[in-house]
Amino acid sequence: LKVKVNPDKTKVGSPLRLKFLGFSLGVDHNGAYARPAKQSQQRVKKALKLLTKRNRGISLTRMFEEIHRKMRGWLQYYSIGKLTDFIQRLDKWLRARIRQYIWKQWKKLKTKVTN
Repeated sequence: LKVKVNPDKTKVGSPLRLKFLGFSLGVDHNGAYARPAKQSQQRVKKALKLLTKRNRGISLTRMFEEIHRKMRGWLQYYSIGKLTDFIQRLDKWLRARIRQYIWKQWKKLKTKVTN
């Protein structure tokens, strides 16, 4: 076929340590399974961190729409992998970020007490 192999992209090694199309492999008592690679997890967390910055000054509904759009696309792509542990940790972290955003909007103590 006379195809040139790119040495930067081509790797030889353990399949458990390599990533392919954003996935890496894991092994448990049921066998091997696909999961999102660490870089993919870090990338989505970084994107959510930018969406939930406290100084953005947008409404909560608009922020929720942006988060929903981002997560819907990410979850549709990575849904074939094993996600439960990562999603639970991400959900806990994201709820804390949203709580911080809301508290930042309630500038006065009276507003915080009433809400």
